Amino acid sequence: MNNKTVAVPLDEEESLSVDYTKFNVNEIKTAADGYFQSALKEEDKEKREQYLKNATTRYYILSNTDKGNVKYYTILGRIYDMRGYDKYAKAYFYNALGINDRDPDANYYFGEYYYSRNNYKLAIKYYQKALACGFKQEPSELLKKMGYIYEQYGDLQRAAAFYKNSVASKPDVQISKKIQDIEGANYSSTGYDSKRIRK
Repeated sequence: MNNKTVAVPLDEEESLSVDYTKFNVNEIKTAADGYFQSALKEEDKEKREQYLKNATTRYYILSNTDKGNVKYYTILGRIYDMRGYDKYAKAYFYNALGINDRDPDANYYFGEYYYSRNNYKLAIKYYQKALACGFKQEPSELLKKMGYIYEQYGDLQRAAAFYKNSVASKPDVQISKKIQDIEGANYSSTGYDSKRIRK
């Protein structure tokens, strides 16, 4: 455990001396969670951005009232990722992992950050850590993404293994077909060897 955090300037917050003990943490947490959940469901970009801004301010306060709470830093990382502030997103994910590098959610969402940017090497590093640390949310999706990454690397045996685990967790006709295609293919004739991403 390491409670050291990286100072991240926020566009919604000024560097002010604030007494965080004066805040009603339960009210702020309820509001923060509400705004964040609304943002996840909102399709209108402007409304979504406003929900995310409102959530950002409140999670920032929460992260200062409880500096050892991994969840707040992880969610701030997700929010900044969604808002396109890469530097801030990474800083908050590193903060979260600095507090607890075995937190499954922090590892998973940092993996998602890299996966969405096609940085598969780092995505798989954090996905593997999330699985090793007991990640429970949507395991079929995580396993499917790991299968996809290994398929891109040309490691079809490992890709098929992850796809099989994904289907065992949640049946998926398209992934089942992909497994059949991989297992029925002559590796040297698939073209994966010449097109794969080099590690």
